[in-house]
Amino acid sequence: NDLFLFLLNFTPRDRNKNKKLLLIKLEGLGDFIIFIPSLIKYKTIFPKYKIALLVDNKVNYHVAKRYEGKFIDELILLDSRKFSKNLFYRFHMSKLLYASGFDMTIYPVYYRRTLGDFLVRTTKSKERISFAGLRIEKYGDFTSSNVYTKLIYVPKNIHNEFNRHKYFIEQISNKKFNNFVTTFPLNKSDVSNAKKVLAEYKIDNNFVVIFPGAGRAVSKWPPEKFARI
Repeated sequence: NDLFLFLLNFTPRDRNKNKKLLLIKLEGLGDFIIFIPSLIKYKTIFPKYKIALLVDNKVNYHVAKRYEGKFIDELILLDSRKFSKNLFYRFHMSKLLYASGFDMTIYPVYYRRTLGDFLVRTTKSKERISFAGLRIEKYGDFTSSNVYTKLIYVPKNIHNEFNRHKYFIEQISNKKFNNFVTTFPLNKSDVSNAKKVLAEYKIDNNFVVIFPGAGRAVSKWPPEKFARI
């Protein structure tokens, strides 16, 4: 990895006067939806920046496409498995991020991954910001903290992931956001398809949807707890 970072110095870098910001989100759909209220704030916080978003989840990519052109100027899809195993792909993507000439890189993930830290390093942005994260806040400093120019430490009384994102973006912007609410970008086909399902099963507008699944076993709530409820 250090060799890759050294070789990047020989790659031409975009010197465009337009300021550029890269957001890196390496998470599943649920965590990405929690992040959306923050995502739509970045354009108001950094109005002079062109904002790029990097994700490694195809579903998140298609969700983010709905915000492209309004809150996001560019979308980048990374294959994280291929990045870890294929040296040519890793160098190609590293060159792409470095050559883009991002002035600022933000990795707004509390449970940071080594891969995310490395991607931040490849950008070589002047400003690199992230959560201090669980490992630093709970166990003390470790080497990857040197990757960043600024780390946001979350108060111990903030446990909810949604509130962590709210605190994070308020610290970056030095603003308070009272209209910070969950949202999801629906289009006309979403609404029409939902109405068809409701009509088919004769469901009125008074209902709640519960999705008890998760992408990882560790994220699933045990069946016995559902049974208790």
